[in-house]
Amino acid sequence: MTAVVYVTGHRNPDLDSIGSAIGYAELKQRLRSDLRYVPVRLGPVNAQTRWALERSGAAEPELLGDIRLRVCDVMQPCALTVRHDAPVRDVGHAMAEQRLDLAAVTDETAC
Repeated sequence: MTAVVYVTGHRNPDLDSIGSAIGYAELKQRLRSDLRYVPVRLGPVNAQTRWALERSGAAEPELLGDIRLRVCDVMQPCALTVRHDAPVRDVGHAMAEQRLDLAAVTDETAC
């Protein structure tokens, strides 16, 4: 059974949001065929978006009424751990060197 990944824009979607979800789902599907990428919307389609979808022949994405994230959907492995008293500048440099957007701050030096 192939896992499904829903691709969506923001709530109260406009043309950019829905068009981006459709395009990104298509791109991801072409890059990774072991998963199934499905564009969805989180709200009603406005008139401009409906017109553009009809004009382009693209299908209106299905409405996804509820989203529930799992911890594994948003958590990242602990790649950088810093002590609580580490200088912010040093932490920033370490994050930049490792191309990270987060660091775990602890009383210890390891996760």
